[in-house]
Amino acid sequence: MANSVTHKIDVTSPLLQYNGNWLRGGTDGDLEQIRYDQFTFVYCSIGDTCSISLTFRGTEVHAIGAFRGDSGAIQAQLDDQSVDPPPPPDDPNQLVFQQSLFSRTDLADTAHTLTLSLPSSSAAVNKTVDFDYYNWTSTVNSLVDVRFQDDHPAFVYDPPAGWTTSFVGLARFDGGTGHSTSNTPGASATLTFKVPQFYSFRSDDDLTSSKGDRAAVYGSIGSGGGPFTAQLDGATVQSFTTLRDVSPGVSGATYVTNQMIYYVDGLSDGAHTLVLTSQPSATTQGLAIDYAIVDGTANNASRAAPSPVPQNNDTVVLSRSHAAGIFSTTGMVSLLLLVSLGYGIALRRRIQLLSAGSQTRCSVLLPFDTRCDEPSSLRPRPNAMASAVFSPSPTSGLNTGSQPPAYEQVHIEAPRLERIRGKGPTAARSEV
Repeated sequence: MANSVTHKIDVTSPLLQYNGNWLRGGTDGDLEQIRYDQFTFVYCSIGDTCSISLTFRGTEVHAIGAFRGDSGAIQAQLDDQSVDPPPPPDDPNQLVFQQSLFSRTDLADTAHTLTLSLPSSSAAVNKTVDFDYYNWTSTVNSLVDVRFQDDHPAFVYDPPAGWTTSFVGLARFDGGTGHSTSNTPGASATLTFKVPQFYSFRSDDDLTSSKGDRAAVYGSIGSGGGPFTAQLDGATVQSFTTLRDVSPGVSGATYVTNQMIYYVDGLSDGAHTLVLTSQPSATTQGLAIDYAIVDGTANNASRAAPSPVPQNNDTVVLSRSHAAGIFSTTGMVSLLLLVSLGYGIALRRRIQLLSAGSQTRCSVLLPFDTRCDEPSSLRPRPNAMASAVFSPSPTSGLNTGSQPPAYEQVHIEAPRLERIRGKGPTAARSEV
C-alpha cells in the first residue's frame, strides 16, 4: 500500500547543491533572522548570480524563502523545462517570510531535478534571493522502519584504520556511537540492506509489483565536514558535501548531528548496496556516519544473535509442546491459569502493535525536529550543535572543546544592526 511521505530539509542539508557565492544569513546582524525557520537562511551575494539544485523523487515540491526589499526575480528549471515562479511583491517594503518561492503539486512520482537561480538581470540591479528550506512529497509502501546504528553489521568500513569510533563529542551521536574519518581520501562506508516485495491492485484482477521503499543515512554536518560521493548498486556516482557553516560567528569549528546526508526511495525489492566515500579536499575535512533508517519489515536491527530466553520464575515462555505436558499433568486450575496467561500475552501484543502503528503514521523524515503532532520513529532526535574539529590524523575524528549552546539557540541573541546586505563589512558574511 502506497503511503505519502513528506520530507523537509533545511538550507544546510547536504542534499542541496549550491553554485555561486551563497552567503549564510544573519551574520551581519539581521534583525529579521528570527522570522526564518530554524533561524537559518541563505542568500546570494549582492551583484552575483547563483543557483541551488535539489534532486528528488516525488509528486510535489516546495521551495520556501522570503520576499524582502532587495529580493529579485528568480528563474526555475524543473527537469530541463523552464517554469516561471511567482515574482516578488511590487512594494519593496512588503516583507514576507516562509513564503513559497516555487511550488509544483502535479508531478509524476519519478525522479526530478529542480534548479532555482538568480539571473544576471536581477544581479545587475543589486537584487538577491533568500532561501529558507525545502519540502517534497513521495510515496513509500511501508511506514515500518528500523534504525541501523553505525556499528551494525550492515555497515562495513574500509579501510578499518581510516575510521575511528572514539572521539570527543561522541555522546551527541545517536546511541552514543559513531564512525568518523578525516583526511582519508577513498575511505568508504558500505551499507547493505533489503527492500521487501510489495504488491498493489491496478484493478480487481490485476496484481502488480510496486516500488516505493527507501533508505536514509544520517551523520553530522559542519565546518569539519567535507565532500563525499554516494553510489547505489553500482549505478551513477552522486556528489555531496557535509561541509556547511552551521554556526556563523562562533569561533572554532562546529558541527550539527542527526542530519540526513543521503536519502533514496522508490527502490525495487531485493538486496541493495550503498557506498559512501569520503573525498576530502583539505586536511581538516572528513565524513561522520551516525545511523541509517531502512524498511523495518525486511531488515533486522539486532547487532548479534538473540540471547537465550531467561530461565527464572519471573519470565516463562511456553512452547506448544511444553504446554501439552502441563495439560497432561495438571488440573483445571492450571488450565485456567494458562488460558489467562495466553489472553494477557495476546492483549499485550495487540496493544504494542497498535502503539507501533501510531508511531509511524506521522509520515515525516526530517533532518530537523518537526511540528508533527504524532510521534514517529522516522523523525530523528533533536539536533545538537557542538564545537568540533576534524583532526588530520586518519585514525582520529572529532576533537571538541567547550560545548556551545544547542543549535536552535545559537542565533537567538538580539542582533544590534539592521541588515544592509552587500554594504556591510565583508568579514561579517559567511559562505554556505
